[in-house]
Amino acid sequence: MRVREFHKNDQNAAYEIWKNGMLVHLKSTWRSWILGQTHVKLLFLILPIIHMVRFDFSESPFYENSSTHLFWLLNTAVPCFFLIWLLIWRSDYRIEGYVKNRPDMLDIQNHHGRRFLVAENKDGEIVGTAVYTTKTKITHFKGDKISENSWEIFSMSVKHTARRKGIGRFLLDEIEKLAKKSKVKCLVLDSTTPNIPGNNLYKKFGFDWELDAYKRRQSFFGARAFFLACNSSVIKFVKEI
Repeated sequence: MRVREFHKNDQNAAYEIWKNGMLVHLKSTWRSWILGQTHVKLLFLILPIIHMVRFDFSESPFYENSSTHLFWLLNTAVPCFFLIWLLIWRSDYRIEGYVKNRPDMLDIQNHHGRRFLVAENKDGEIVGTAVYTTKTKITHFKGDKISENSWEIFSMSVKHTARRKGIGRFLLDEIEKLAKKSKVKCLVLDSTTPNIPGNNLYKKFGFDWELDAYKRRQSFFGARAFFLACNSSVIKFVKEI
């Protein structure tokens, strides 16, 4: 395994790994997170309970007709399924929109050049990607201003057939080595709480972290409301080197 700088002929392989990571792996991660939330599971219990409370079993003749009873039971479950579907659809929509708004990944050479790294296995196959930039979006961490001499890591992805083999750590190791040679003070990146595998990797690699309440979004009925409904947050990671 080795990590090297991007070459122009790596374009197709690197793009497909990144796109697959976003449209397949990240979508699946978000869906699992949404379905695993306690308040989402409770929806399946609360709505039928409301239905039973609404109609008294012993006094209402309504329940004498089992087909009508089943109809109303399903009628209370439909809003539950719709709300869950809406959250999953919104999650998929966000990820797909992000991919469409990343034209830089269609021309990596011109947009990122030597800052784009690829992990290559012993057979010469590209199995992972990562890129860093000297212009960071994250400027503060735990109330303190971050050094301007920082690098931000993003677009880190591993081929689905090569996951759980330490490739992500190889990429982080190489970026850290390059940062030390360039006298960089710290590395930063952001993630989201549903990205549990990635977050665990960053923590094991020595990144400190804090939850961000998604203040960058001003519309309550947009992304902020979505994050609240999914019980998720943005996570800022910082590592001083």
